[in-house]
Amino acid sequence: MSLLTIETQYMPATDLNGAYLQAKVCGHTDKINKSTNPYSYAHSHEENHLIVADKLAQFMGWDGKLFGGSTNKGYVFVVPDKQSTFEIGEWHND
Repeated sequence: MSLLTIETQYMPATDLNGAYLQAKVCGHTDKINKSTNPYSYAHSHEENHLIVADKLAQFMGWDGKLFGGSTNKGYVFVVPDKQSTFEIGEWHND
């Protein structure tokens, strides 16, 4: 069972660069990839995180829906494969 995971993080503006978001692949993969995207004030904070995560997922060739949620550092998105998904009640820790 493996989940393809992307973590996103907001990077504030500095004297030299504007604010941007960074996305990186985490978990089980033999590729280490990162993507950045300028922060767009035309989108909500959540939409900015989804945009950069989707950009990286497309670059990695991942298909499927992104499921995500916030953390204390940003957001985490997963792209579950069909073998790693289950309905609540199907899995028991016996």
